[in-house]
Order: sequence, then C-alpha cells, then structure tokens
Amino acid sequence: MNPIRDGCFFVDNSAIELITTCPWLAYASIIRQRRPADDSPALRFGGFIHKALEYRNRLTGEGKPWSEQAQIALLSKLFADSPLEFEGWRNLQSAITAIRGYNAYYPPGKEDYKVATNQTTGQPYVEQAFAVDTHKVIRGLRIIYTGRIDVKKITSAGAKIICDHKTSSTLGDTTWADWEVSPQFRGYCWADRECTGEEPDGYEVDAIGAKESISNAMFNEVTGQVVPISAKSKAVPLELMRQTTYTKVPPGQLDEWYENMLQQVDWFLYCVEKNSFPRFRYNHCIGKYGKCQFYNVCALPEQNREDALMSAAYKENTWSPLFS
Repeated sequence: MNPIRDGCFFVDNSAIELITTCPWLAYASIIRQRRPADDSPALRFGGFIHKALEYRNRLTGEGKPWSEQAQIALLSKLFADSPLEFEGWRNLQSAITAIRGYNAYYPPGKEDYKVATNQTTGQPYVEQAFAVDTHKVIRGLRIIYTGRIDVKKITSAGAKIICDHKTSSTLGDTTWADWEVSPQFRGYCWADRECTGEEPDGYEVDAIGAKESISNAMFNEVTGQVVPISAKSKAVPLELMRQTTYTKVPPGQLDEWYENMLQQVDWFLYCVEKNSFPRFRYNHCIGKYGKCQFYNVCALPEQNREDALMSAAYKENTWSPLFS
C-alpha cells in the first residue's frame, strides 16, 4: 500500500524502525516500495509459526476445540505453497517440532488468561489490524498509525495485556533487553487505548527461541519436551519464555511514545520534502540479522542506484499490516 495517499501518511512500526535506522533505507522501502525479490527464510519461518498460533488463539477465543494436527496441516500447506530453494534448518519439520513443544509447554485450557473479545465485532481479539488517526497533521499530511496486534489477553486478575509472538534464533539477555525498550509494544498499547478508550495494563512478549539444533531434535511424546536426537548432545533446540512489562507504571509511557513517534515521522517527512535521504552508514549496514537488504545498492555510485533498485534483485513492497 502506498504510504502517502488521500492526504494521509500511513506509518507502522516497521516503517518507524526503518526511519530511525537509516533514512535512505526508509526511502527505498517506504517511498520507493522496494524489497528483496528473494524471501527471507527467517521471516517466512516466523510468519508461518504466527499463523499456527493464530489458529490456536482464534479458536481458543471462540471457545471452540482445536487440534494440533490441524496446526501441522496448516504449516504443511504454508510451506508447500511458498517453497524456497534454500531454507536451511528453518524448514517444515523444524516448525512442527517447535509448535508441538509450544503446545506441550503452554497447554491450552490450563493457562492463567482468556483471549479478549473485540467489543465492536464480538470476535476474538486475535490478529487485530488497526488504523488509528493520531489527530496530527505534519507537513500537510494527516498521520495514521497502523499495525496488527497478535492477541489481547485478560488475566485471571483482570489485567489486560497486549501479547506479541516473537520467534528468534538468538534468545538471550541482549534480545530481551532489546524488546524491553522496543517502541513497537508501547505503540500497540497506545493504539489499543485509542481504539477501546481504556489503557491496557501492559504488554507480553511470547518468545519462541528456535535454534539451529532444532533440525536435529525431536518431540519426546513422554516428557512433552523437544530434545536432541543424539543423547550425547547438550544443545537446547527450543527455548520458550514469556515476559510481561507493565506500561502503566510509571505512567505516561504511551504518551511519550506518541510524541516520539510524531517527531520521527516529522523528520522523515522533512527528508521527503527535500528529496534528500542521508545514509547512516557503517553502524547499521550490518546488523544482527546480517547485511542491510539494500547493502549492494548503497555500494554503487549514486547514479547507478536507481537502476539497481529497479532490477530483478528487488520487487514491489506491497506488505501492509492492514492486509497481511
């Protein structure tokens, strides 16, 4: 979806991440709407895990029975419909093993929460897309914040929690510290407050740490654990952890996020006005997931970058949280 249309600028968390990482990266992805032609095995793997969890959350929220076999069938179809020539260890069997381990670790019906209900639609608050008017006009454009909330939970104590599923192969202290300060979750809490009129108590990161060793692991039917096939291996193929952050204490966190987001959008739209997009080189060219998706484009002389963006190495970026 074109982010600038009908006098509005539609911005989501992914766009904010790009804007604050590198203006030229944001320009290529948001304004020029380009992305690599080859899908990322990591993003695809995580996305398919999300689909399997969505199935479980939705039926749980409706109070209907669901089956692990149906989840496995869904994963099988997703992988078959979107084959990759090189997917490495992030394959169908690894996804099945991870989901089985997740279901055993978090058995449905025995958890200390229920899935919230969308009071407007009466449907479970699962994969809830939103487009929230910020009531701000910046550089002639009305700012609309968009996104998609994985699931909203209500605990037995009555706390309303925005939950986001995360898959990562590097689950550790650094990853958790990164999520702790991530603006994404406060943005989702802000959007939920604007849509419902009631501020949620906080957010939960539901992390699935699937390591490369999961390709040499199996689900133990007796213990309900994912364990290495080799008894001599000390690998930990699957780590599961949830952490809740309460954003009401200290108060004002969501309002601070709102002001920060608008400042970031203002600066980016200034770049759009001037048609000048600085490149924040070196520190962000190579991150924890490897090279920037436009690394090879930036390495070219300026006069050749346009041709590179329009080459077969890239395709149109049509992704939107409103229609994914």
